[in-house]
Amino acid sequence: MDYGVLCRVNGDNAYALTISDDYAKIERFGAYKILKDAQTQVNPNSTNQLQAVCTSVGGQRAVHLELWVNGQKAIETTDRDSPLPTGTVGLVVGIYQTKRASVAEFDNFVVRL
Repeated sequence: MDYGVLCRVNGDNAYALTISDDYAKIERFGAYKILKDAQTQVNPNSTNQLQAVCTSVGGQRAVHLELWVNGQKAIETTDRDSPLPTGTVGLVVGIYQTKRASVAEFDNFVVRL
């Protein structure tokens, strides 16, 4: 199971910034692509504070993406190939093929522009 934050959501297109067992990942939905993944020392089965940053750079020609977990930067990358334009935000839970119940709770969801 993984969970996290979506940004620049527009139809099927979005960036997903997620954590799972010892991993953080930044993906692009729509024309699907893993932009970056990295090992991290986060326990996804405990309470975690997530902060996602999605910022236009280079005059809208790129999107810089960061995922912070419990006040520490877990992963970052910049999408220069096919950056998504502005969109909305959301939350995501991926369950893949788990054989056990998957539960994620979100609270205090705040968006700052």
